[in-house]
Amino acid sequence: FGVLPRIGWRRGSATFVHVEDLVTLALRAAEHGQAVGRTYFGTDGEIHDSDAFSEAAARAFGCQLRLRLPTPAPLLWPFAAAAELLSLFTRARPALTRDKLREVRQRHWACSSAAAQRDLGYRPTRTLADGVRETVAWWSAERARRRRLEGTPFREVALQTYTSAAVLGCVVEAVSAAAGLYVFHPSWLVWPVILFLF
Repeated sequence: FGVLPRIGWRRGSATFVHVEDLVTLALRAAEHGQAVGRTYFGTDGEIHDSDAFSEAAARAFGCQLRLRLPTPAPLLWPFAAAAELLSLFTRARPALTRDKLREVRQRHWACSSAAAQRDLGYRPTRTLADGVRETVAWWSAERARRRRLEGTPFREVALQTYTSAAVLGCVVEAVSAAAGLYVFHPSWLVWPVILFLF
């Protein structure tokens, strides 16, 4: 709909890091002796406006943001509490919790990777926009794949699964017999094992 909700009236700041850059930083810290006992932060090298993530997601989805809607946090507390209560019955993860609400009410979630760049030679390779674009592309492909699977009749999925398991069972038993790992007595017992246990 092009509506960007924001908790609170004022904008804040935040830093982001792509998981691959974060893993690279962790490996560099593990390999450098001077990193012992020190703390390093990984970022994409920029301090972003608090709306930057939502704006990047909107661009990745091809949406145009038409309205920014500040929402006072106290108005969301009843919704967060209700979502938590409902999750006790549905076992589904609530979209909003009171803890998450406390977290997002903070205006500034920013850090600097200058120490990591100076000491470890850390250089981010992905921007916020790159990471969001990759994530949206993955999510879209995954959603399409799930829809294709959901469109497949249960009987067909069950038959494919059973056939795959039986083939796997034949391969396992053939390798086991060739290697002499174990032998069935009587030998015909191998077939119920393959057909019903795999």
